[in-house]
Amino acid sequence: MGERTTDAPRRGRPRTIDQERIVAAAIELGLDGFTMQGLAAHLGVSTPSLYTHVAGRDEVLALVGAVLRDRVATIDSPATTWRGWLTDFALAVRTHLAPSAATLLVDLASPTMVDRVGIAERGLELLIADGYPPTEAGQAVWLVFRLAITAGPDGDPSYSGFVRGATPVLATGRRRARSTAPDLPATQAVHDALAGDDHDPFTFDLAVVLDGIEARRPTERNRHD
Repeated sequence: MGERTTDAPRRGRPRTIDQERIVAAAIELGLDGFTMQGLAAHLGVSTPSLYTHVAGRDEVLALVGAVLRDRVATIDSPATTWRGWLTDFALAVRTHLAPSAATLLVDLASPTMVDRVGIAERGLELLIADGYPPTEAGQAVWLVFRLAITAGPDGDPSYSGFVRGATPVLATGRRRARSTAPDLPATQAVHDALAGDDHDPFTFDLAVVLDGIEARRPTERNRHD
């Protein structure tokens, strides 16, 4: 008989997990829709094994929320202008928080704001230094934050739902009016353009918002009015 090898993996060997792996998996899945069962399946373990590391979904939410806020809070933007800083801030918020937007927006409304207060300090400083009143500086940062956190993850353009929903409706309209102009010519034109475009509209949306903030920049004359 041949020699038995000892380096082959054992079948049925359970995967090892810990809080760090659980948090990473929850971030990957996004907080808005994950379940403990789905999280266990994603990790390749049984659901009861999760409860040896976390008390339940609420604890996972708290752990992940803290990690995500820390990631955004530690944004290291080299920008020396408010526009550059807000652009970097928006990209960081979208990358880290957008997959969990609904959950985190509810969390942000809670009174426990201590660990979030200073996230936008540098951006606020740059806006105020450029003449924006503190109220408008705060509103500008909050507007950019809302845009970024609700933009959806990269690779899923926000207009994709419109394209999918409008396709059968517009096709029906064309069949009804083959010899006449389409019922919704402008909508049809937009649909056709977007259907063949995988460009992420986030860059356009952010530019519009930043242009709007720029347009409100106080002039030397009205700063002293």
